[in-house]
Amino acid sequence: MSDTISMKNPSTDISFIILTWNSRAYIEKCLDSLLSALAQTDFHYHIYITDNGSTDATPDILQKLKKKLPSAVTLFLLDRNMGTTYSRNLGLKQADSRYICIMDSDVEVIPGTIEALAAFLEKDNHAGLAVPKIVYSDGRLQKSTDRFPTMGRKIYRYFFLKKMEATERLKAASQTPIPVDYAISAFWLLKKSVTDQTGLLDENIFYSPEDVDYCLRIWKSGHAIMYLHEVCVIHHTQEISRGLKFNTAFFNHIKGLCYYFSKHHYFFFPPNYKKKRNVNHQPSQLTPMKTLHILNHSFPLLDGYASRSQSIFNAQKNMGYSPVILTSPKHEEDWKQPCAKKETIEGFDFYRTGKNPCKARPVLGELVQMAMVLFKLARVITIEKPTVLHAHSPVLNAIPAWIAGKWFGLPVVYEIRAFWEDAGVDQATYKKQSAKYKLVKYLETWVCRHVDHVAVLCEGIRKDLAGRGIDNRKMTPVFNGIHPKNFTPCLPDQDLIDTWQLSDKKVIGFIGSFYRYEGLDLLIKAFADMAPAHPDLVLLLVGGGEMEARLKQDVTRYNIGSQVLMPGRIPHHRIKGVYALIDILVYPRYSVRLTELVTPLKPLEAMAMGKAVIASDIGGHRELIADKKTGMLFTAGDAAALSAAIQALLENPALMETLGKNGINHVMNHKTWQITTAVYKTIYSMLPKRTNNNVTPD
Repeated sequence: MSDTISMKNPSTDISFIILTWNSRAYIEKCLDSLLSALAQTDFHYHIYITDNGSTDATPDILQKLKKKLPSAVTLFLLDRNMGTTYSRNLGLKQADSRYICIMDSDVEVIPGTIEALAAFLEKDNHAGLAVPKIVYSDGRLQKSTDRFPTMGRKIYRYFFLKKMEATERLKAASQTPIPVDYAISAFWLLKKSVTDQTGLLDENIFYSPEDVDYCLRIWKSGHAIMYLHEVCVIHHTQEISRGLKFNTAFFNHIKGLCYYFSKHHYFFFPPNYKKKRNVNHQPSQLTPMKTLHILNHSFPLLDGYASRSQSIFNAQKNMGYSPVILTSPKHEEDWKQPCAKKETIEGFDFYRTGKNPCKARPVLGELVQMAMVLFKLARVITIEKPTVLHAHSPVLNAIPAWIAGKWFGLPVVYEIRAFWEDAGVDQATYKKQSAKYKLVKYLETWVCRHVDHVAVLCEGIRKDLAGRGIDNRKMTPVFNGIHPKNFTPCLPDQDLIDTWQLSDKKVIGFIGSFYRYEGLDLLIKAFADMAPAHPDLVLLLVGGGEMEARLKQDVTRYNIGSQVLMPGRIPHHRIKGVYALIDILVYPRYSVRLTELVTPLKPLEAMAMGKAVIASDIGGHRELIADKKTGMLFTAGDAAALSAAIQALLENPALMETLGKNGINHVMNHKTWQITTAVYKTIYSMLPKRTNNNVTPD
């Protein structure tokens, strides 16, 4: 032994606890290396081996060892697999020694390792558990220590283990023993006094993370887990850590994790969270306030979500803020083209998270997405040093933002544009009664309670959240708006009039996405009822989407193809000219939870263009349109009522003109982006002042 250890009582110095299960390939090598290493020491030892119902030759090998060393070996031969905790506890209950070594049956002990660990524990009163460096048989380092787990870190470990092993190499290069949160139980050396204080392994955990649980309990008892880089053991397998495998072990591990988080009353931040090192990321007071926005997707994708986002960035820039943007893996999924890790669009920096390797797997795909966003967000925060984190729908962006806010001491705003669980129901992704719907709704509510402020698209969303118990004082509506320079009355696009043969025609139109809830099938039916009596009437449906094929079938079925135009999507720079050639814009949305709560953007564009607007009387439209003042409302889902509203305007050009003028005045006085986004100053001023002693997630 390199250092003499005083062994007074008990008479056994070290008890070894080994667990086997179909371990024939490694157990002999393990035992030979252990006995060889012990032969070079003065230790008195006892070996406790539990076999978990092996069906190979493992029990025979163990019986031979027992005959060879009858007084030094105790066997527990079980008839079935009882899990790691129960099986190891059999040895722990009987062990009566100064030190206890828990080791796997696929470990090879290197001479000198046991003495070095024991000598260290003898000298260090604070240490309760010592572990060596662990390597594969080819000498490569294994990921054997880590911080206490969180949901994000567990997912990240499964998919990015190689990156995390770089941290292990830094530990291995350390010149002194270093404290760690936990170590895998491939090879532990513990003080018996610590196990007496901490107790047995928790048998509610069948397989993993019993080692994490025990290390946390040791930490709570006031002792440290220490990593000694200068000694090592060889660990032949580490299957649960080497990638994701959907087998019994994996699901037992997930069950154990759920129990562990529940037992220790945390999910995101472990009990020792406040003890992590601090790094100051205080931005200069001379620089503009930097807002870091977390989005689902952005430009160059063109849709309402991306357009609203870009409008917000431009408005914030005009207010003196400096927006920076991070998009989730959904951007790459929707864009379907290669994306740079960072790109500049219209003067703003966009960071991309990258592709989700598990996007097709339910639940797992969402968990991986959140983990990817979280760790990318941490890197962007370190680079950009923002003042506030501003997450936008869906909740898969809000949760990582909230965690990162805790890590870095930054206030978090969550902006809800729609409840995505309702969109999922409308798109038949899942049902309203499903567990997924309830889970997403629960998470949405939970996040709203915990972030610093909630920005909402409209009053409908605010009222719904208030009904869930969210304080009205922490919610602020940020309404949709328009850019006056982009939507003002102008001449029609003559090229399109000629191409579509619209001269001397009255045009009923819709511009937008063809979602089911938009009610375009109802519009086609209402138009079909009117078409025979109005040969000069044309229905123009500009856009595309999931209902496009169905709508074309309806046009054929009603035999109105000569009076219906569906030109597809139109380039953004020509949209203004398309609005100008339409006489009446119709928005026939059905009454579903999503449309009752959420306000659309397109009616505001039409009103800004001075057009008469007809819309169904759902909640989202009532919030935008004053009936018979800035537009006309009809009973949602009623084709006859829609036909009557169109007929009434066709017969009353003066009313059409009045509605158009009133619409322009309303939008220009209340619904420009400059007006609607001014509340961000109020929102940001209400955020709590952080000390900004930011915690790095390592």
